[in-house]
Amino acid sequence: SLVVLVFVLSTVSVGFAAVDETSPSVVRAKALGILKGDEKGNLNLDKPITRAEAITLIVRILGLEKSADLMKGQTQFKDVPATHWATGYINLGFGQGIINGYPDGTFKPNNNVTYAEVAKMLLYAMNYGVTVEGTPWPAGVMGKADDLGIFEGVNAVPNVPALRGDVVEIIDNCLTIKHLKQIGYGDLKQYIEGDETFLSKMKVKELKDYTVTKIAKVDSKLDADEVVLEKGAEKGIYKLIADVNPEAIFGLKVDAWVNDDDQIFFVNVKTKDEDKLIDTVVIADSNLADDELYLKNQDDDYEVADNATLYVNFEPVDVEELEDYDTLYGRIVLDKGEIVFANLFSFEGKGFVTKVEDDVIEYVDLVTADDEELELDDYDEIYVYNKDFTAAKVEDIDEDSLIYYWENDDDELFIIVAGEKVTGEVEKLKADRLTVDGKTYKKAGDAVVTLDNGDSYKVWAGLNDVSDLTDEEVTLILDYNGEIAVVLADAETTSDTIYGIVTYAKLDKTGVVSVFTKDGKVVDYTAEKRTDVADLVDDENYFGTVDGTGQNALKYAIIGFQLNSDGEIAEGTIAPIIEVNGDTVVQTVYGKTLNKAADKDYVYVGTTDSSSNRYYITKDTVIMKALNSDGELDPAVISYDDLVEMSLTSEKAVVIGDAGKNAKMIVFLEPDFEGIKDDIYFGVVVDSPWKVGSNYVATIDVAGEGEKEFTVANRVYFDKGTLIAFKLNSKNKAEWIVYDDINNDPADVLNDGDDNKVDEAYIIVDTVKAVDGSFIETDDEGTFKVASDAVIYNIKYDGSKWVLGDKIRLSKIDKGDEVSLLLNKDGIVKAIVVRYAEDLQKAQQ
Repeated sequence: SLVVLVFVLSTVSVGFAAVDETSPSVVRAKALGILKGDEKGNLNLDKPITRAEAITLIVRILGLEKSADLMKGQTQFKDVPATHWATGYINLGFGQGIINGYPDGTFKPNNNVTYAEVAKMLLYAMNYGVTVEGTPWPAGVMGKADDLGIFEGVNAVPNVPALRGDVVEIIDNCLTIKHLKQIGYGDLKQYIEGDETFLSKMKVKELKDYTVTKIAKVDSKLDADEVVLEKGAEKGIYKLIADVNPEAIFGLKVDAWVNDDDQIFFVNVKTKDEDKLIDTVVIADSNLADDELYLKNQDDDYEVADNATLYVNFEPVDVEELEDYDTLYGRIVLDKGEIVFANLFSFEGKGFVTKVEDDVIEYVDLVTADDEELELDDYDEIYVYNKDFTAAKVEDIDEDSLIYYWENDDDELFIIVAGEKVTGEVEKLKADRLTVDGKTYKKAGDAVVTLDNGDSYKVWAGLNDVSDLTDEEVTLILDYNGEIAVVLADAETTSDTIYGIVTYAKLDKTGVVSVFTKDGKVVDYTAEKRTDVADLVDDENYFGTVDGTGQNALKYAIIGFQLNSDGEIAEGTIAPIIEVNGDTVVQTVYGKTLNKAADKDYVYVGTTDSSSNRYYITKDTVIMKALNSDGELDPAVISYDDLVEMSLTSEKAVVIGDAGKNAKMIVFLEPDFEGIKDDIYFGVVVDSPWKVGSNYVATIDVAGEGEKEFTVANRVYFDKGTLIAFKLNSKNKAEWIVYDDINNDPADVLNDGDDNKVDEAYIIVDTVKAVDGSFIETDDEGTFKVASDAVIYNIKYDGSKWVLGDKIRLSKIDKGDEVSLLLNKDGIVKAIVVRYAEDLQKAQQ
């Protein structure tokens, strides 16, 4: 078996060392003075280590470097001259029985040392050499090293040259191994496990059973990497250089290893796992009266000790002050079943990350299901933690992560990142839980659902929001409590009901209805029961006759129905029928004005937006307009994307669906309702026209579409940096509507009475007063909503003229800057060019 072991180990491949200069083992080795690098300071962690270098590291961890200095000079090895840099280490290592030479009297100091040889040196340095004497080489050494955990995290192949980084990792694994101790002599000699370790031999100060009572976040006198350790009356400030962040050990009992510079380079947490909890504190007044807190994951009440230390967002609080919060999340430390410490967070925002780009995190708010943005460059410092308070980085925030954040008065942002994924088939569901692949998961307090694979989200408020998920494949995103925060599915309601606008009806031997459907076509349907369509037919038995006054009677209906197996309108399935005659809506599902904000996926009734009067728009909602500009019946389909983009107020509209849920159909009845996306483009010219054949082509960054090339009808109006609104003519060439050239005034626009305004678009120029979220306020012109897809560029003064600068975000515009705003007919800003205040001053000079 030993032969087999040697064979297997010798055939394992070896790669580069997994450690780098930021690895914990390297940080500790440097702090201890073990690892010093070459004459240029290079650690060369990916290079093989020589025999001389290996014994040097081992002598250092034995705490014998000063002794090695005294032993410099002549060695007994003929190939190691007295002038060799490692003579002291070699002499000491040989004297301690850690190394031997070769039979020919050489040491070969510059030869690469193998993993097996490194292991042998360390075993003899810890007095374990007696346990491998007489065993087959190298199997005996490798086996004992493996028993002691020396090779943990290292791909150690016995006869392969060891890499420096791996040797540092191997030594790090040995730091706390207790060495063997000889007792007795002669025939009574034996070895037992002693108390000494490499750490103790280096005379490293060991602080046992100390508590981390202060970190920089709660004590401004401390540097960011400093902590306070206390044990009874003993107290000290130490710099933390170990592979742990201060927040992760705040409030915990630890053993700490400290070097001569009062740097903690090694930490061992002593608080028992059952006493250090990461949990959600649910505040209840009835509990607070007895100084008790309910911990959600533990599902139990815990008494708060009289001398407990409590923090909320790194501010000290008394237990009574917790009444100001609903829920808190963080670390709780118990002692004898009582809460003695808590470091808790109260979050200001929580969301599901849908996009991370540059310094902006886009997310779906878990409370409202609205699309939001978190602009990281608005903050002076950003601290990111995993859900167990270990350190993370902004780069760790990926799409499909969950973020929970708050900010303090010093413009510092604190983010907890969570988001474990569970994928499987929904087997059971209730209003507040889903069973996926045999395991049941509870809904979090705030959760959202998408049934169209992320195109739209809605708040998970009850059973109806998840009722279509049975037998569907879903992905659950779990919050820091392991509860469902997000449900991702592609299972939008697929109702068999057909919705449309009736353009003609006939009651003859059969009932026939012509319906304009969501596909944009008029389809004739025959009713299974003739009389089911009787309400759609007037006295003369066809749709749209002359009424009793002799005038044309505009009559149409909004309808929903289902088909039977023969493709006929199934008996009794027509509902609802909303008949319209002239300007009168005979029946509606609400009695107030219909409103919608731009870029929202719902409409709402009345003046106040609330979840109870919303109708959510999904990809399956049938959206139409009924009339053309002359008020004649001329149905047209409105796309989901176009309606979501719109901002509107409609006095005449019909919604089929239940308030607070998805709209099944929306029909706008105003003759002048422009629901179909107009072919107007808004943007900034980013590259001046160049000639292609007989035409000129320009590159334009278009709102909502990005950079595209367009053939232009007149290149004069498409210079680089121009803020422009344009249409495509019958020859598919871009013709400007309004424009603002960098070096000209916006009065250079086609107009219909105003200096800078046309029906479809207009430009205003003003000085910025404030930017608040997605709104920009100017000194003289007022406040304007900026579309989420607006194109924004700065233009810079180069000393003689204005030139196009960089594409920027709205947050980069500040008070005092001059902006040219390109607005659509609804007053929504679709493109901006900005002259920064400092450039304006240069231009004036």
